[in-house]
Amino acid sequence: IMLIQSKVYKLFDMLLADTKICSRIAVGKINAEVTKQADEFMQRNISNPITRGDIAKSVSFSPVYFHRAFSLYTGRTPHAYLLEKRLEAAKMYLEVNKKAFLK
Repeated sequence: IMLIQSKVYKLFDMLLADTKICSRIAVGKINAEVTKQADEFMQRNISNPITRGDIAKSVSFSPVYFHRAFSLYTGRTPHAYLLEKRLEAAKMYLEVNKKAFLK
């Protein structure tokens, strides 16, 4: 039994050493960098139709995993986050072009 435990621990250590596997082990592994990448993708495509799958693909996650992990990390769904960003962009646009609208 000790030999089996030793082998299991060794295997686990090897998995943790591989950053690609380690970064995807748990939903909690979505981090600020992944969120930043997703946010940058949304900003670049703010006026285009974007699906959850598009955003997930931009950070190399499956749509379901990305939705769950992003929601846990940010406290908002990707859709709600995108809507918030679009509203902020619209507000800025209106503020910048206020004079044109008032004519």
